[in-house]
Amino acid sequence: MAGMSPNDTTRFNRLRWLIFSLLSTAFVLAFFHRVAPTVLAEQLAVSLNASAVALGSIAAMYFHIYAAMQIPAGLVADRIGTRLSVGLSAAIGGVGSIIFALAPDVFTASVGRFVIGFGVSFAFVATLRAAGFWYRPEQYAQVSGWIILVGNLGAILAGTPLAFALEFMTWRTAFLWVGGFSLLLSAAILLIVRNTPEQAGFAPAGAPAAHDDVGFWPGLAAVTRIPGIWLCFLAGFALVGPFFGFAGIWAVPFLMHEMRLTAREAADCITLALLLLAFSPAFIGWFSDRIGKRRGLIMASCLLSTINWAIFGFVDGLGFWGACILMTIGGACCSGMVITYATAKDLAPASAAGFAVSLVNTGLFTGAALLQIWLGWLLSLNGYSPDGDIAPDFSWAMASLVAVSAIGFLATLWIPETHPLADSDQEEAKLDPI
Repeated sequence: MAGMSPNDTTRFNRLRWLIFSLLSTAFVLAFFHRVAPTVLAEQLAVSLNASAVALGSIAAMYFHIYAAMQIPAGLVADRIGTRLSVGLSAAIGGVGSIIFALAPDVFTASVGRFVIGFGVSFAFVATLRAAGFWYRPEQYAQVSGWIILVGNLGAILAGTPLAFALEFMTWRTAFLWVGGFSLLLSAAILLIVRNTPEQAGFAPAGAPAAHDDVGFWPGLAAVTRIPGIWLCFLAGFALVGPFFGFAGIWAVPFLMHEMRLTAREAADCITLALLLLAFSPAFIGWFSDRIGKRRGLIMASCLLSTINWAIFGFVDGLGFWGACILMTIGGACCSGMVITYATAKDLAPASAAGFAVSLVNTGLFTGAALLQIWLGWLLSLNGYSPDGDIAPDFSWAMASLVAVSAIGFLATLWIPETHPLADSDQEEAKLDPI
């Protein structure tokens, strides 16, 4: 860092690494809870005597409150900082995990998922907001991608590793352990994390120079009047909504009924998809900063997603590896979300950057919540039953995923280019170690 001695630079980088490790771990838990119901689907159906609509509702309860809390989470991050917002919310998520683990019925399980979703909803936006203080603007897309990469480890853990763990323990025991870990993580965040470098005794690294450029409340009003941010909202809805609406609960039944895979093979397909989803945002963030472009990468992600869902839903004879390839492409397409975050931040007044990112993030999880219930309703109309005696017709469900993705692609045609280096001949910035 400029103006620091070598020892101070070393201490700064070590503290920054520790802070973002803890914050990213909170995001790991958010991703774990997001995806876990797809592996638990059969067990939940039997344990709670849940219908397809009930399963979809239990899974979607997380997304409903998560999506609803994204704007408040952005406001909280802008107002009280990352340390308190993430530290306290991790404790709430831990309590929700315990409620879910002890649930005797669908209603209590839904309450547990609601509390989980509320608790973990603060982690991502607050961490991205903190990145605006601890890293420079031209690093933002790359850092955002790394945060998502680490967070996606939670989705990976909710695939094959969770399926493997459930061979040795019940799903209830597994979620009791997760709840306890969340409470310990909350304590560590409250003790160690600092909102800004100044609070830790260092000079600013990348705090927005115009933090109060238009004021807090005028900044919020300005964000809602920027068309590009709403287009990013639609693009994120179309990229992430179909994937998590499908992978979050219905992928395993689809792969088992339509492609004749075993439960373990279906979980392996999802794990591979989530593994690529974990790494691809870091790559696309780095690539965006490298080439100085954003808009074209969002367009390409939406177009490829549309084509991929059409092939997945309506081409027969794909087999295990074909299913794995298409699932991984679907996961990779989601990486375009990191560019929608960066674009929204670029378009917004600096004083409302957290709000802008949270608004776009709301679109992602609104899409997942609505599509999980929509797909459950369509499948209930077309033969789905918890006991699996009747193979459901997935045609209308898959057609819905294609349609939503296509709408997202159309929205990208009007998203403006915003990368700081896009319209200049600036020399490529040297990034601090990340």
